[in-house]
Amino acid sequence: MPDSDVKMADLLKLVPNRYKLVQAVAKRARQLNDGATALVECESSNPLTIAIHEIATGAIVLDDRASEPESSEAGEEQEDSDQ
Repeated sequence: MPDSDVKMADLLKLVPNRYKLVQAVAKRARQLNDGATALVECESSNPLTIAIHEIATGAIVLDDRASEPESSEAGEEQEDSDQ
């Protein structure tokens, strides 16, 4: 996929939350910068561009569950304190 093919509107169709998209791209770019292997072929060697292409092609899929509480006990404590 050529670099010019990736548009913000296309990325937002895959990840409708702009904040989560930016977080995911930044995290993956750091991983690539630290030596992780790219999951797609890209004309650029820029980790940020590669991370964007990985998300655009579906090589990286974001998991919405990451924003949920780590354990159900935390939610139960919150409910108990509301009563």
